[in-house]
Amino acid sequence: MRVVQEERGHMTISAQVIDTIVEWIDD
Repeated sequence: MRVVQEERGHMTISAQVIDTIVEWIDD
């Protein structure tokens, strides 16, 4: 269970980072 939660956490962080980069590039 912890592993799944950690993976979700990393995925969420990665998604936020990618979204931020996309916005920065798009801007």
